[in-house]
Amino acid sequence: MNTLTGTIAVEHGTLFYTHTPPYSAVTRRPALLLIHAGVADHSMWEPTVAHFSQTGHQVITYDTRGYGRTRNDTTALETASYSNVDDAIALLDHLGVNQVVVVGNSRGGAIALDIALQFPKRVIGVVHICGGVGGLEGPEYDETTSGTDLEKEVFTKILQIYSDKNWDALEDLFATAWADGVGQPLRRSGHVHDRVKQMVHANLAAHEKSGEARAIKPRNPQPSAAERIEQLMSPLLVIVGGLDTSATVRTADWLVSKVEKVTRVDFPHCAHMVSMEEPEKFHRVVEEWLETNVGCVEATV
Repeated sequence: MNTLTGTIAVEHGTLFYTHTPPYSAVTRRPALLLIHAGVADHSMWEPTVAHFSQTGHQVITYDTRGYGRTRNDTTALETASYSNVDDAIALLDHLGVNQVVVVGNSRGGAIALDIALQFPKRVIGVVHICGGVGGLEGPEYDETTSGTDLEKEVFTKILQIYSDKNWDALEDLFATAWADGVGQPLRRSGHVHDRVKQMVHANLAAHEKSGEARAIKPRNPQPSAAERIEQLMSPLLVIVGGLDTSATVRTADWLVSKVEKVTRVDFPHCAHMVSMEEPEKFHRVVEEWLETNVGCVEATV
């Protein structure tokens, strides 16, 4: 596996990425753009990059703003802003990749939908893993106001700890809630718990403690994904963790009810980080879905 790494200049910042060409130089399998969860960075995808590059896909990962090795320009004016969608498209343009299947976990799933809706000719498929939907509002989609009493207690506590900047406690709670699942035994997810805690620790140290993560404000697409989800042209795979939060599962239910070309696959023994907990099953599910719904396409300009 010959993975290339680099950075590109984006609006008020620099974006770190990895680009892994397919193992075979002759391929018509679609390129994959992998977008990490909000408790992770690009490295969460390492097993997935290895698998899909071996099966004929070029695979791209990157760190979104406030994560990993991507950096905001802390000298920018207070009015400066950025777009997660524009960042992703700038990266594809830089690499000369015309069309992709976008795979996103958690907030990465929400970004994936935004990209597909704003640039429908660039996105030929979306894999939405335990993700959100931009603009989907209501108490039933908020962990602090819906779900079990324990979920409400845990996520209210997370907000308070974040406000207090108690970073060590936040690392523990994030790993427990998102890797293990709320109400599940501590470290149920084993190495996934440990890896998520490591990534959260690194992100907090590099971005939150310095204030760099909030130096530039994000611009959210208007209209929102929730307002125009029925315009989604590409096929959609929705992956649901059976041990994930009630609000996340309800978001998946809503999404499946609104999109015509949709496939849903449940992972009953996983929480939020499905691709890390059950990578072999995850890869098999995505491979089969790609074969049936996307097929072979030219991936480069």
